[in-house]
Amino acid sequence: MASATLLLLLSFPFLAISDHSSSLQTYIVHVRRPNNLLKFDNTSLQRYYLSFLPASPTISSSSRLLYSYREAITGFAAQLTAEEAISMSSKPGFLRAYPTPTYKLTTTHTPTFLGLRSNTGLWHHSNQGEGIIIGMLDTGIASNHPSFSDVGIPSAPPHWKSPCQLPPSAPCNNKLIGARSFVGKNASDFHGHGSHTASTAGGNFVGNANVVGQANGTASGIAPRSHVAIYKVCDLEGCSGADITAGFDFAIQDGIDVASLSLGGGSASFATDPIAIAGFRAFQKGITVVCAAGNDGPYSGSLSNEAPWLITVGASTLNRILKAVVRLGNGEVFVGEALFQPRKFSSRQQFPLIVPNSCDKHPAASLKGKIVLCESVTNIPAIKAAGGVAVILKNNKIVGATIVLDLQSMPSSSVTFEDGAKISAYAGSAINPTASIEFCGTVISNNSSPSAPMVAYFSSRGPSLSSAGILKPDIIAPGVNVLAAWPRPISKDSNHNGESRRAAEFNIISGTSMATPHISGVVALLKKAHPNWSPAAIKSSIMTTADMVDDRGKPIMDEKLKPADYFALGAGHVNPQKATDPGLVYNISGDDYIRYICGVGYSDDDVTIIAGREVSCARVGQIAEAELNYPSILVAMNGTKMTVNRKVTNVGEAGSRYKVEVESPKGVKVKVKPQKLKFREVEEEKSFSVTFKRIDGATELRRWAQGSLRWVSAKRVVRSPIVVTLKV
Repeated sequence: MASATLLLLLSFPFLAISDHSSSLQTYIVHVRRPNNLLKFDNTSLQRYYLSFLPASPTISSSSRLLYSYREAITGFAAQLTAEEAISMSSKPGFLRAYPTPTYKLTTTHTPTFLGLRSNTGLWHHSNQGEGIIIGMLDTGIASNHPSFSDVGIPSAPPHWKSPCQLPPSAPCNNKLIGARSFVGKNASDFHGHGSHTASTAGGNFVGNANVVGQANGTASGIAPRSHVAIYKVCDLEGCSGADITAGFDFAIQDGIDVASLSLGGGSASFATDPIAIAGFRAFQKGITVVCAAGNDGPYSGSLSNEAPWLITVGASTLNRILKAVVRLGNGEVFVGEALFQPRKFSSRQQFPLIVPNSCDKHPAASLKGKIVLCESVTNIPAIKAAGGVAVILKNNKIVGATIVLDLQSMPSSSVTFEDGAKISAYAGSAINPTASIEFCGTVISNNSSPSAPMVAYFSSRGPSLSSAGILKPDIIAPGVNVLAAWPRPISKDSNHNGESRRAAEFNIISGTSMATPHISGVVALLKKAHPNWSPAAIKSSIMTTADMVDDRGKPIMDEKLKPADYFALGAGHVNPQKATDPGLVYNISGDDYIRYICGVGYSDDDVTIIAGREVSCARVGQIAEAELNYPSILVAMNGTKMTVNRKVTNVGEAGSRYKVEVESPKGVKVKVKPQKLKFREVEEEKSFSVTFKRIDGATELRRWAQGSLRWVSAKRVVRSPIVVTLKV
């Protein structure tokens, strides 16, 4: 997890103090909520916060104060030394101070891939998200990009009140209805990340969208008639927790409907994680918060944004490939991919194939006129300068079958680890190995090879280290080789960073950053179609209708070409069309989450910081993680038997009937009571229990096992993944 500095937890449980004790740095300070806060205007609130700051003969308190938060947290951000933070702890109302953490960015065809089509299904029922406001907390916006044109977009809702901190030459409009900057002079995007994510979530229709001629078509966001509001909280160096909190603070006050954060990092403790805290405050205001799972996969326990009130999104592949076929001299054929596909390349000619000891340092003479086989991380310009004809980029074992494209400056084909090993074996055994590359352009298949979706290697995996009893990520969505808006032209020669004659205002990039706005857009569509649904109901509908099979009808695979487990998949791959009509939802209130936080073991002060009001766990009570009414079920069995409870709400028709179907995890018998549910009315709630019993003498016992619980009616299947951790 990234942080602003190395944190040393001293003897003060309420202070996380940096080793740079005498220097000024940015601290986030949590204080108790004044009883009459609602009567405080901004001036009074700032005066209250200033009372905590140290008096100094050389520096005024007001100059130390960076942000006075109102909604996202109860507290402020200020420039302090470690000694000053410690002395502040003696003041009445003080709760905690810690240096601001630093977060990192987790970096056309996708609406069609997700089944979204004009005049039918969810796009029809939601009018493509019209009137819903998606708040993007990111690197800003390229406001003059055609993806943010307001053609056909109605005016902002009457309650909207955000300013527009953009250059006069590219102001806000009915699509881009607000822009605030917390880093830099205005909300313009100098990175590209923010424009890409914003257009993925809510970009308007743009014809002839492509990158150097590939992936050509009409680009649009998942919710193309939604409004977009920009909160620039990141720059080229990352994202400060203090700035993120400020962005959240104004976004809540402005009145957004969805918050989208393609950011990773932060704290393992919810009580010191600005995104978790501000996300809970947003949840209480009816705002659905969608966050990236992180790009630290495929390693176990590598997640970011693990709080259960957030929707945590992993990344998957598409069924679109930019086909570049490798043919070897022995007749073997391998399907790779390439973004730059030159028209004049001699695709039928076999060139000598070489595997140098080092692609960066091999003598230039040995590469001239040859196709060079290298691992995907290499110095392409050096190979080109040495006279290489083309490059075959093979994945390493960790990357596996995930092909992540970059715009190369010479002909190339990226291949999987498995295919790369076969090509290497041929090159090492043949007397005169040769190869050719045929560029086939963009290929879309509903029965593709490899299958899609597939979990991306970089997509962070569970189990959650912050809350081991909650299954995370929640969902996966397209995040590999996604085409979306870019603030500047790119070309094969600029490699994303400069202008040239091959101008294009789109880019193809990968990450859970790209997956997150897909879910944000789906949330916007569901919010429009079902305006009375809570954030928990929206999340439940997305999770319980998710797909567990790929376009071949087989289990979704991971980068090793093995069935992905639930710590990679969560509930599965998003299916927006099914999500609009889930039948049943698992609702969770803010009070439910507070009892859960108490049950996890947080102190009263911790819970007060997160909840934004005084909380005594002894008074409100607590529940175990497994008892939270979450759409997935994760239980840790210490003994031979355990029972958890759930409650579902009927959002289908009156008179709906459901029967339970269970796929028991290996080594465990699962029993559900009752086995049938009948709902006389819409919005009626029904409770059921799930009992887990270890099977005596079972030989399948492992560290954990997975299964599922499905409520099945004549029209719908409401599915919850089950994970049982077994302590033997």
